[in-house]
Amino acid sequence: SLSSQYVIREKIENELRVIKKHGSRRLYDTKDSCYVAFLELGIIIADGKEFRIFDAKTNLHFQPESSAQHVLLLATQTK
Repeated sequence: SLSSQYVIREKIENELRVIKKHGSRRLYDTKDSCYVAFLELGIIIADGKEFRIFDAKTNLHFQPESSAQHVLLLATQTK
């Protein structure tokens, strides 16, 4: 149900670092309320912190394996 989706989303946001990917390929860290660079996301990954990437427009969640691929793809596109 719609209300259970909001409860799940709230739980995820409280326990995990939520990164929102905007159409401009910018990544927004909702926990720290700031944009993050790919280097900073690499540090989050290296530190073993849990995170999820959501598309800001569709609110769809990228799976962990596709998140890593997606971050690498975005990093190569920004050069």
